[in-house]
Formats: sequence, C-alpha cells, structure tokens
Amino acid sequence: MKHLIIGIDEVGRGPLFGPVSIGIFSLYSSKENIFFKKLKFFLKRSNMQLKDSKKLTHEARKKFVSFLKNRKDEGMCEYVVVSMSSSSIDAYGISYCIKKLIKKGLKKISNISSYQPQKMIVYLDGGLYAPKEYIHQYTIIKGDENKTVITFASIIAKEKRDAYMRLLQKNKKYSKYAVGMHMGYGTLVHRKAIARFGLSDKHRITYISEKIR
Repeated sequence: MKHLIIGIDEVGRGPLFGPVSIGIFSLYSSKENIFFKKLKFFLKRSNMQLKDSKKLTHEARKKFVSFLKNRKDEGMCEYVVVSMSSSSIDAYGISYCIKKLIKKGLKKISNISSYQPQKMIVYLDGGLYAPKEYIHQYTIIKGDENKTVITFASIIAKEKRDAYMRLLQKNKKYSKYAVGMHMGYGTLVHRKAIARFGLSDKHRITYISEKIR
C-alpha cells in the first residue's frame, strides 16, 4: 500500500530571541528506493555525512537543502517549515506552540500530497508527538541522528530559521544583539547586549531571567 513517510523535528526551542520552527519532511513510499540511491550517491560524491543539523556547517546544510529541492522537483518528496513568534511563545508557552505547529505543518503536507493521516507514517524526534488522528506515529529519542527523514526535517528547519535570523541581523533594530551570529541563543555576547540595550520586540520575555533583565 502506498503511504507517506514523514519526519518531524523542532528548531529554536531554547533561544532567548526569535521564533520556534518545525520542519516536516515527507517521502513518497513509491519513490523511497530511488531517493536513497540518489542520497547514497550524493554523499559519496560530495564526501559528506548526514548528521543532525546542529552538527553540520551552514555550507553543508545548504548542500543538503539543494539536494532535497532537486528531489522535490522530481516528485520524490515534499517539505515545509512553519514557525511561531516570540510573542506567541510568551503568550501560550513553548509546548503549546510546538503542538500547534506540528498540526499546522502536517495539514500543509496533507494538502500538498493529498494523503490523509491514516496513510502517513510519522517519525518525530525526542519528546514530540503528532495529533492522535495520525495513528502510525513513532517518537524516537535522538531521531535527528538516527532516522533520515527526521534528520532532513531538522536540516530544513534550521536553515530556514537561521536564514531569518541573518535577515534580522541586517536590521539596525536587531543588529546590536548580533543575532546573526548566535541565532538568538543565550550566549555571553547576547546576554551582554540585552543588559546594555534592553529587550527588543522579538525577545522571549518569559525566557529572560531577572538577572539579565
């Protein structure tokens, strides 16, 4: 029976600044064999290893995204990245936002592929879960390292979120926080900038300790 193989991962759970993002990568089962043959050839030719997005350089992630775009154009896979803002995180909490994003992203994939939840096999990283109508779902600890579809979800999410942070770096309003360097995480440089300039409208107020504020 034809089905859709899906990987889901989140990026940006811990930063002090910016959105949280969910990557959803889907692979058509009828194209699975040829997809992995092309991936094997790509890895060998480029002398690269497929790893969790945090362990890859920006240049390596860009090459993987390019590989996926080509496979998407060939009708082998689909992928989406969905995000929620820092203000939503402050208002509703990170767990609520991630649940909403997973539901939204899966709905987008369903609309693109015309596959219903019962024909999707969903693999999620860590402690993530899909809505209950996705009856074939499996949460895998360290899935971003051990399950290819989750790894690709991690890569596309990180590249999209990092690109947004680099774009904000060009804005005078946010450049003083060096967000294009640390991607919003609570580095010493970032914490010193908060202490000096205060909070911006894209900081997660609930994440900022009283010590920093």
